[in-house]
Amino acid sequence: MSTVLDVTDGDACRAAFAGADAVVHLAAVSDPEASWEALHPANVMGTYQVVQAAVHCRVRRLVLASS
Repeated sequence: MSTVLDVTDGDACRAAFAGADAVVHLAAVSDPEASWEALHPANVMGTYQVVQAAVHCRVRRLVLASS
């Protein structure tokens, strides 16, 4: 199953991850010219929310791809 959501929304992450065995996190701002202000919400805080939600929901596997 594939779900698209705002990774900066912890409640949405927890709702989507409930009962999941695995989560694959690929969301990011990938523009090499992007400012820190543009990158921080999705790349840093979004990843934090995904990890926190996965822990909260006891997801057994979290796959993260980053550049």
